[in-house]
Amino acid sequence: MHCPFCFAVDTKVIDSRLVGEG
Repeated sequence: MHCPFCFAVDTKVIDSRLVGEG
């Protein structure tokens, strides 16, 4: 959580994982 960009990337990765598992 150093910059909004990194946070956005993490969120995207998490969202992708959730969709894949969901």
